[in-house]
Amino acid sequence: MITYDIKITSKNKQALTFFFLFLNKIKQPKINFLTNYEKQKTLIKKITILKSPHVNKKAQEQFEYRVFSKKISISSYNEMKFLIFLKKLKTKLFSEIKLKIKIFYNNKEKTKNNLLNPKNYYINSIIRKNQVNQKLQSKNIKIQPIKPCYKTKKYLKILDCYGELNIQNV
Repeated sequence: MITYDIKITSKNKQALTFFFLFLNKIKQPKINFLTNYEKQKTLIKKITILKSPHVNKKAQEQFEYRVFSKKISISSYNEMKFLIFLKKLKTKLFSEIKLKIKIFYNNKEKTKNNLLNPKNYYINSIIRKNQVNQKLQSKNIKIQPIKPCYKTKKYLKILDCYGELNIQNV
């Protein structure tokens, strides 16, 4: 399961409320579910412009705009579907909204992927053991050699398991 921390900002307060109303109407438990919601401070920016080109400081005009922001946490099983959904939602329906997304992976699934990752295995005839050990010592990854007689069959089985695991997560 992947957790997304999404910061949603907009200069238009109505666009922000419509975005959250739209998210509440969607009832797809396979794609996502909301785990946390918090309102952020509204940012007020003021700009001062001089009216006259000379040094007259009394002829000033001030403009201000407000940036409204909210932060939500959403957990999802399908990472690519959810990111594509957010991209289409932002571009087609809510163009006034800016999204900042931080992604947090579940560590248990990460270790499963690292265990079955084909990059952690090598075939004896292709790569020397010393070269691989020197490259991977900095990453603290243990590599397991595959015996020459079963090298291609075992490597293909590992590759198959890794592919199935990644397809299930999508």
